[in-house]
Amino acid sequence: MADLQVSLPYKSQIFCWNSPLSMAEAEVKELFSIINMLKARGVGIVYISHKMKEIWRIADDVTVMRDGRWITTRHKTEYGTDDDSFRAEVIRNMCGRELSAAYPPKDNIVHDDPMIVVEGLTAKYNQLRDASFTLHKGEILGVAGLDGSGRTELLETLFGYRTRQSGTIKKFNFGFRAAQGGTPEDYSMEVHDINGTQVGEEISNLSPNSAIKRGFALVTEERRATGIFGILDIRANTVIANLKNYKLGKFPLLSDAKMARDTDRMIEAMHIKTPSQRQQIKNLSGGNQQKVIFGRWMLTNPDVLLLDDPTRGIDVGAKYEIYELIQSLAKQGKSIIMVSSEMPELLGTCNRILVMSAGQIAGEYVPTGDGKVDQEKILELAAKNL
Repeated sequence: MADLQVSLPYKSQIFCWNSPLSMAEAEVKELFSIINMLKARGVGIVYISHKMKEIWRIADDVTVMRDGRWITTRHKTEYGTDDDSFRAEVIRNMCGRELSAAYPPKDNIVHDDPMIVVEGLTAKYNQLRDASFTLHKGEILGVAGLDGSGRTELLETLFGYRTRQSGTIKKFNFGFRAAQGGTPEDYSMEVHDINGTQVGEEISNLSPNSAIKRGFALVTEERRATGIFGILDIRANTVIANLKNYKLGKFPLLSDAKMARDTDRMIEAMHIKTPSQRQQIKNLSGGNQQKVIFGRWMLTNPDVLLLDDPTRGIDVGAKYEIYELIQSLAKQGKSIIMVSSEMPELLGTCNRILVMSAGQIAGEYVPTGDGKVDQEKILELAAKNL
């Protein structure tokens, strides 16, 4: 924040601030203190954010944009007289429709069948230590914790992006998986003991490529840095994880027609707003970029989706669509592990929540429906190993 004060010329009359994707509460308070100081000097502030509480706390007038178009500008009290009514009216204008709840109902059926069983998973350099848990078929498993607690490291180790030092991952795949290319050794199979009990197959996932072949998909936290290829168009970003499926026989050529058909199918299925699949992805909104990434992984037909802050930096309407997509995938029997920095999001979306603390799983929590109690219990676990 000190850099912000230094970088602002003293005689500036207008200051535009595009709120970062994530800030700690202490940083928000410091930022608002700077903004109020500038306001007292007569500087006009344009503050861009998807976070309703921040807008309610700092703004005088509020402008709503939708799909690149101006919708309305009003004093904040014309939207509502308190935080809740303000939020509801702004969201209605942002989405062009009513959202009766922040999250779709959690009506997916969690099966008793395990999808993966993780035991003693430890990453190199100890960013993750001795993680053990079971993920069930059709389950949305949340991962909570403070910054630096090992949440992202857990997903990246499962996906082969980080080097595993020890531990095992067993996958139960209920029959052969129709992976793209490779040999039967690349696939996950049912493995039974002498009594006929399914015990799963131990898989290595030593690299992202091997993880993809075994039915894993990772939506990364830093969408712009590690999720999209900004200079490439929507088609390239959609098919890039599934290129083997577009080869023309033995020739080193790809079927342009098939790639175009699959991209159109994903644009329609994910409700991506774009004039053309040839549009550079960097020109899309954050929400539509994230939908392209989801479409990319859907083409690989994954069994396990690893989602690292999947709604970070996108607007409320797009968030709701992402939540609906996650619930829909769970209903189809996909298994999902979801990291989020927003505790209400985990409570509103997940069936169970693992709580990380200092690189270890400190405990497991099943939401009770009492948001205040749930958050207190999770924070207690998050501080357990500090």
